[in-house]
Amino acid sequence: NSGEGCGRHLDADDLRFLDTANGSARELAYQLSLAERLGFFADGDQRSVIDLADETNRVLSALVRAVRDKRADR
Repeated sequence: NSGEGCGRHLDADDLRFLDTANGSARELAYQLSLAERLGFFADGDQRSVIDLADETNRVLSALVRAVRDKRADR
């Protein structure tokens, strides 16, 4: 979604696709958290996967803020 949004020429389209990607990343983070609570991970594996999902959420959130700030400056 983020790649498709970047290919659009309108910031509104870019934001829409980034918001969708952000929602998908948050959904994944929830599913990973649930899988951890249900014991589906081998010992130690869950932390690195959950940390990567958290980092992805932070990066996507920063991208959304940057595009919104750029849009507000116009």
